[in-house]
Amino acid sequence: MKKKLSKNDIYCIIIFTISITGIIINRAINGFGNILWIADFGSIFGVLYSIFATRHSILMHVFNFISTIFIATTSLLQHIYFNAVFCFAVSAPLILLGIINWKRNDKKDKNKNLKALSKRGKIIFPITLIAVLPVIMVVLWKLNSNLFYLDAINTSLCFIGLMLSSQMYYEQFYVFLVANIVGIVMNSILCTQNLNNIVYVLMNIVYFISTIISIINWKKLYSQQQNSLQEGETEILQSEEIGS
Repeated sequence: MKKKLSKNDIYCIIIFTISITGIIINRAINGFGNILWIADFGSIFGVLYSIFATRHSILMHVFNFISTIFIATTSLLQHIYFNAVFCFAVSAPLILLGIINWKRNDKKDKNKNLKALSKRGKIIFPITLIAVLPVIMVVLWKLNSNLFYLDAINTSLCFIGLMLSSQMYYEQFYVFLVANIVGIVMNSILCTQNLNNIVYVLMNIVYFISTIISIINWKKLYSQQQNSLQEGETEILQSEEIGS
């Protein structure tokens, strides 16, 4: 008996098809001689990341790592050194840490590989964002970065999101959701300067939709995980009572 495709499967197929079509059309219009074709590979792996994020698969980190390397390389070739350094020195290591933690948790107990922020954590991370944002904003301003204020907000949010992602917190997607919105606005403005940026608008829209689905799926999985743990604790208590 053939297994029917789920709504999530259908979404993944549609999003991947639309994204690849958009990337190919954009590159065909703007030419293949431009170094931005390297960024297209980053976008393709970025789409794969967003798809596997909705499915709660470790492949999300693998594809995100590959995407980050392509984006860093593109930034390096365009002399956008801050973004290149950030990708190589911050994003890539945090993504690798996410892979390590995922594998480690799977070895211990696959039913305990999701976390939720404590009350303390919900205070610490916004404070970290407030502390990091002005620093990045000043650096980008000094480097004469285009739209440095939006770029700083987007970079800071991605930094916090990656920190949460590396530790398996499902709240990472709330942070990425805001980053996606900022990315859509920023790249839409940049499109008026360079039409090549249309691919980034498309990618951020894809990420935005995928992030919403990821929030729904990961929260559901976290609830199931907590219910499973509570049932396990109840069974242990009942067995102890019987034994006594």
